[in-house]
Amino acid sequence: MTENENADQEPEGSTSEKEARRILESKAYASLSINSSYRHAVMASAWSQNLYGGPQGDLTHVVEALSDRMDDIATGNTKRLSNMLTAQAITLDTLFTELTRRAGINMGEYPQAAESYMRLALKAQSNSRATIEAIANLHRPREQIVKHVNVHEGG
Repeated sequence: MTENENADQEPEGSTSEKEARRILESKAYASLSINSSYRHAVMASAWSQNLYGGPQGDLTHVVEALSDRMDDIATGNTKRLSNMLTAQAITLDTLFTELTRRAGINMGEYPQAAESYMRLALKAQSNSRATIEAIANLHRPREQIVKHVNVHEGG
């Protein structure tokens, strides 16, 4: 072998090291792909960029914040969830009001637009009602049924 041919060859074991690194990266990607905190943090970050004028902070911090919220729920602390649902119900009610207003404005001259606005308004109203129901269910104590069985001789 010439000197150049030796230089082009990889050291012993480097192929297996590359394969091991590739497998490790693939497993890390697979783990992230099914991690709900990560996936939803990516979506929340992407959708909220327009709210705040562009990317804000490190995605790792979004994942941590989302994980904290998820841990709260898992341990029974529903305050943040209740607050979020309340904000959503109010937002949906506001949408209902605005869309109903627009339907009324268009009623005489543009009946098709009025109908479209009214359909959207009623969807917002329905979703607001469902959200309020979810809040009520969140705060309603769960009923527990305990069956008592007497076991005695002869019967």
